[in-house]
Amino acid sequence: MVNIKMVGQRFVALSCLLLGLSVSVNDAKSAAEEPDFQSILQEALNKIHDDYVDHFAFREQVTRKGLNVVGDYDPSRVNAPWVLLSSDGKEPSDKEKEQYAKDKLKQTEDLKKYPERSPLGVKTMVQPGSLELLEDQNERWLFLFTPTGEDQKMMRKMQGQLAINKQGNYLEWMDVRTQKPFKANFVTKMKEFIMHYEFQPAVDGRTVPTDFEFRIHIAVGGIDVADEHLFANYSDYRLIDN
Repeated sequence: MVNIKMVGQRFVALSCLLLGLSVSVNDAKSAAEEPDFQSILQEALNKIHDDYVDHFAFREQVTRKGLNVVGDYDPSRVNAPWVLLSSDGKEPSDKEKEQYAKDKLKQTEDLKKYPERSPLGVKTMVQPGSLELLEDQNERWLFLFTPTGEDQKMMRKMQGQLAINKQGNYLEWMDVRTQKPFKANFVTKMKEFIMHYEFQPAVDGRTVPTDFEFRIHIAVGGIDVADEHLFANYSDYRLIDN
């Protein structure tokens, strides 16, 4: 006689086993199909070369405090790489051109000391292990990440997002900003902070910046001590043979 109870128990056990195997196979399949996003990010960041300013000439347009300034950069002009083209649409004077060249020289020296304040800063802005897929679009992946930087405690209170182009595997943009005002310390309040970079592939395959927005608004003891908002656009890239 068939023991119905025993058969039933064996059927249930077998079903559970098969179900477990199915789940394990599906999990393994999903894990195998999901790209290694950390490696993809690193490959994209590697395309932003530290020495791109030594190989490309380009045009820079900066808007700050209502003033629009356009300059031309060409590393082949060894003694005068930066030339002021216009200031608020007007032809600059010799004195303005001279001051612009001096300011740009100092800015270049500062960025050599603090590369994280330049577009190269995106290469070290993602805290290891914090990358999280936000959206898988047709042309790009969108990620969340925890920002890091000079003041790590402050940066971790902000939100970071970035986009990687699937076809070209390059960084399309990176964005770090406050979600709401917060106290950086007992007396200092960060009212707003934005650091937004956009990139595109250049003719030789490396990635170069195209747009930059920087916003910082800080108050100490209720008094504004910093209130800056800057937009920069980089265009007309020309490869220079050294």
